[in-house]
Amino acid sequence: MGKRQTVLIVHPDAGMRDLIRTTLAAENYRVLTVPDGEAAWTVLQTLRADAAILGLGISGRDSFELARAMRVDPVLAKTRVIMLTGWPEPADTGAGQAVGADYHLQDSFSPLQLLKTIRECLAPRPGIAVGA
Repeated sequence: MGKRQTVLIVHPDAGMRDLIRTTLAAENYRVLTVPDGEAAWTVLQTLRADAAILGLGISGRDSFELARAMRVDPVLAKTRVIMLTGWPEPADTGAGQAVGADYHLQDSFSPLQLLKTIRECLAPRPGIAVGA
């Protein structure tokens, strides 16, 4: 059995954080939750998540700033980033891609859609060590 993968959820809505946490914990992911970008940065610096789900609209360091900072940090650069958006706006998707988001997920997702995205996101890739 491999290492239990850690997913950080950063979202301003406690209900959304709980929904994602419950869905992922049922699949044996280690799940950390925070409400804002500053708390997320602290967690990322100390606990090293394998993936981060970033909700748009977080306070402090916003999702785009957080993803950009992760991509230039040598330790966090390999952390997978999923942008969680409330609407399918091409501008949000483009902005997410520009800062290095790996995936985008609309926040009206189904639990199965969330799990599929997480599995894809965290799947081993040749030459890339997830969580290294």
